[in-house]
Amino acid sequence: MLSISTLLIKTSILPLNLSQPKYREKATQIYYGSQAAVTKGLADASNNLNKRAAASSYQNYTSLDELTGQENLGLDLIDDWQRDVMKNNPAAGVCVNFSIPMFECEWYDPVDRRGYSLARSNVSIALDSMGFEGLEDEVSIEFEAKLLELIESDGRETTFKIQFLKEEGQPVEKMPRNLVSVLTEVNYRLQGHKTYNETSTGAVRNLGNGTFLVTFLSESNNITRNLDILRENITDIPPGSLISHRDVSSYLGNGWKHVTAVRDTNSLFLYLNGAPADTEDITGYGSISNDQSLYAGGGSSGSDLRMDEIRFCKSTKSSDWISTVYNSIMNDLVTVGERETINQNGWQYKRTLTIDSDLVDSSLSGFPVLVRLSSSNFDYSLANTTGMDIRFNQSGTELPYEIEKWDPGGVSLIWVRVSSISSETDTTLDMYYGNPIALDEQNSVALWSGFNIVHHLEETTGTAYDSTGSANHGTYTGDQLNDPGLIDGGCGFYSDENMEISNHLSIDPEGGEFTFSLWVDLDTQQNTTLLTKWNSQESKGYRLYIDSSGNLVFRIDDNDDNATKNNLLDIVDEVETMYYSGERVSAYNRLQELSERLNPDSPSTVIEGDLETGGILYLIDRILDQLRPVVRVVARDQRGITVSTYGELTGTTEDGYGPIITNQKIQPIQCEYDETIMLEAIADDRWYGNSTIQEAEYFISESMPQGQSGNGTSLNPSDGIFDSSLEGIEASFSSNDLSLGENNIWIHAKDSEGNWGYFKMLQVTLISSNDIHLEFVSIVGDYNIRYFGLIREYWARATVLAEDGGGNPLEDVTVSGYWSGDVSGNDVKITGPDGLGQFRSDSIFVWYWQVPSNGYTFTFTADSASKTGYTWDGTPVTDTLQYP
Repeated sequence: MLSISTLLIKTSILPLNLSQPKYREKATQIYYGSQAAVTKGLADASNNLNKRAAASSYQNYTSLDELTGQENLGLDLIDDWQRDVMKNNPAAGVCVNFSIPMFECEWYDPVDRRGYSLARSNVSIALDSMGFEGLEDEVSIEFEAKLLELIESDGRETTFKIQFLKEEGQPVEKMPRNLVSVLTEVNYRLQGHKTYNETSTGAVRNLGNGTFLVTFLSESNNITRNLDILRENITDIPPGSLISHRDVSSYLGNGWKHVTAVRDTNSLFLYLNGAPADTEDITGYGSISNDQSLYAGGGSSGSDLRMDEIRFCKSTKSSDWISTVYNSIMNDLVTVGERETINQNGWQYKRTLTIDSDLVDSSLSGFPVLVRLSSSNFDYSLANTTGMDIRFNQSGTELPYEIEKWDPGGVSLIWVRVSSISSETDTTLDMYYGNPIALDEQNSVALWSGFNIVHHLEETTGTAYDSTGSANHGTYTGDQLNDPGLIDGGCGFYSDENMEISNHLSIDPEGGEFTFSLWVDLDTQQNTTLLTKWNSQESKGYRLYIDSSGNLVFRIDDNDDNATKNNLLDIVDEVETMYYSGERVSAYNRLQELSERLNPDSPSTVIEGDLETGGILYLIDRILDQLRPVVRVVARDQRGITVSTYGELTGTTEDGYGPIITNQKIQPIQCEYDETIMLEAIADDRWYGNSTIQEAEYFISESMPQGQSGNGTSLNPSDGIFDSSLEGIEASFSSNDLSLGENNIWIHAKDSEGNWGYFKMLQVTLISSNDIHLEFVSIVGDYNIRYFGLIREYWARATVLAEDGGGNPLEDVTVSGYWSGDVSGNDVKITGPDGLGQFRSDSIFVWYWQVPSNGYTFTFTADSASKTGYTWDGTPVTDTLQYP
C-alpha cells in the first residue's frame, strides 16, 4: 500500500508545472479517497452478502463483478467515486482508474475457524493538466475474525476468545458489543440437518492485540437442568418398553477357539482364546433362573459344529485364570522332566513336572493343569497298564487327578489340580509311578471342586459324563458323540443333534456370578446354536450362539427392563460427573452412546416395540450441542465491513474426538455372489481436533462392533497416503464375504492422536436368485354349523409365500409343513404363479356349548421347500391363531 510519505517522495522527483503544496494536497486527497471508496464498497457488499446468507455453516467466495442485485452497490460506489473525482477537478485533468475490484468473502473454515472479508483493486491516478503522468498502487482492505478457545460454558452462558484483525495483520483496537452477534448451532441429528439460533451478546472485553473475550447467553436451559429433565424422561419410560436382555459378542472365525463367558456383579464379559473380547454393564441386573434344561447344539436353526471340554461354575474366574486355561491346552504349559529311579513307599520312579511361569499371568490357586504323556517323555512299560499307579505331589501334598485318556500307544491325558502356580518363578511338582500294588486313586470330584459341570466329551456312548460331584451328565441325541476333538474326543452337533443336561439348581446361575467355557470348532459361520438354557415363554435364561453375521453372541435375559432403565440413568449420572470434572470430550462421547441406545432405528437400541423417543433424542441433541458448542460469529468493524466465522469452541489443547465419517456410499446396494462391492467415504477430523487421519476400517457385523477398534478390515486413502485431516477413504471386497440377506457395514476412522471416531453404518443386501425363501402371509379361521345348530365345525387356513433371493414370487415350489396346537397333521402344497400355497387344517367338531372361551389353537409351521435348480434357505416359518 502506498503511504503518504512515499507519495510525497514520488511527487518531489517528477517535473511538475504546479506548486508542490497544491499537488501534495490534491494527490493525497484523491488517493485516500480512492481507498475509502474501496472500503465503502467492501462494507456495502459484505453487509448485503451477510443478509443473503442462510443461517447455517456458510461459505462464500465471489468477485464484485459476479454479484447481482443489491451486492453490486459496492461496485457502484467505486464507480461513483471515480466519476465524481474527474467531474469535480476538470482543470486538473484528473483521471482515476480502478482495475476490476476483487471482493473475497471466506466465511467457512472449520480447520482454522477463521473468516475474512477482503477487497483488492489496482488504482492509477493521473493529473494530466498539472504535469503529473500518474501513480499506480494496489488498494487492499481486509477484516478478519478467528475463533481462539472456549473459556467456559454451562450450556446457557458461554465465554470464548476471538481475534479481530485488519489489513496487514494489524489488530482491531475496538469492537463494540452491538457489532458482534453469535448464532449457536442446533444439530437435528435424526433429521440430518442443522439450524442456528441467535443469542444475546452479554459482553465484549478487549484483551489487547486484537483479542476479545465474548460472552453470550442462550435461551435454553443449562446443561445441569437439561440432564435433570433427561433423567425425568427416562424414568417415565413405560414398563416393557425397553429390552431386558444383555449381549456380549465378538467375531469368531474358523478353527478351534476357546470361548469363555463370565458374569460378575456388575458386568458381563466375553473372552476369546484367553483374551478379553467384549464387556457389557449389567449393573442392577436380576435373576435369569428358569426351569429349562441346558442344551448344547441343536437350536431352532440347527448347528454345524464340534465341541470339547465344556465347563461351568457358579463363581467368577479372573482374566488371568482364563488366559492360563488357554495356555494349558495350546502352549505346553507343563513340561515333563527326566526319569529318576527311587524307592519310596513302593514307588520306583519319579519325574519332575515344570509349569512355565511365562504362561501364567498371575499366581493362581487350585488350578487344573493338563499333563500330556507320550513315549517321548514317559516309559509306559514301567507303569501300570491302565495308569492306576500314577500319583502327583506338590511340596509333600498329594494332588487330586483324573485320567481323561490312557493310551500307551499314543498320548495320555491327565488333569491335575495344582495347589498353587506362580507367575514369578516356574512351579514344579512330582509325578510318581511304577508301583505294582497301587490302587486307582483318581479323584475327579476333588480335582474339579468349585465346578458344577466338566464334560471332557471323550465318551462313545449316548451319555456325556460330568466329572464334578454335581453329576450333571448330558444325554446326547445323534451319532457324532465321538467326533474328533481338540484335547481328546469331542462331540459333533450337526442339524438337530444336541446334548441335554437336565435342569438342576447347580447349573442355574439365578442372579449370581458364573463362568462358562468351552472349545468350539465351526463349519457354518452363521445362525448356529452352541449352548442354551432358555425359557422362551418367560424370556429368561442364557444363550451362546452365532448370529447371521458370524458373530459369537452370549446373551442373558432376566425379563425385567428395570435394569436397562437404571443403566440408562447411570449413563446420565456419568455424563454429569464428567461434565463437572471438566471432561467435556468424555461426557460428549458417553452421551452419544446413550443417544444410540435410545434411537429405535439404531442397531444398538434398547427400545422394545413402538415407543416414541423423538423428544428424548431431541433433548440429548441439545445437550450434545451444549457440551460441544458450535457457533457462527457475525461481526462488523467501525468501517462497516462485515465478517463471519464458523467453528466449534474447544479448549486450546483439547482433542479427544475421533474423525467423523461423511459421504459414505456402497455400490451396489444389492448383489449376488461373486460380485465386487465398492465402499467409499470421507473421514473428517477438521472440526474434531484437526489431527491427521491415521487409519480407517470397516466391519461386516449385525451389531455395532464395540470394543473391536483396530481389528477391522482397512480402508485405504483415496490419494494413496494419509497426510491430512480430511481424507477420502475406499475399499473393495467380495460379496462372498456377506451373509444372505441384509448386511450391516460399519465404518470409522482414527486420528493421529489415537482417537477412534464414531461408527457410520451402510447396508448391502446379498441375494441368491436360486434361493427359496418362505414368508408367512396369513392364518385365518372358518367354521360351519351342523346338525340343526348343535355341532360346530372349526378349521384354519394358512397361506405361505415362496420367493427367490430377489424377493420375486416362485411358482411350482413344493412346500411342506405341519399343524400343531389343538390340531395335527402334515400337509404339502405346490405354489401357484403368485408364489402362494394355502394349507387347510383338519376340522374340530364340538357341541356348541362346549366351545372353550379362549377358542382353539391352530399353529402351522412350513419347514421345507424344494424346486428343481433351487435351494431352500433353511429358515422355517410359523404362525398361530386362537379361534374362534
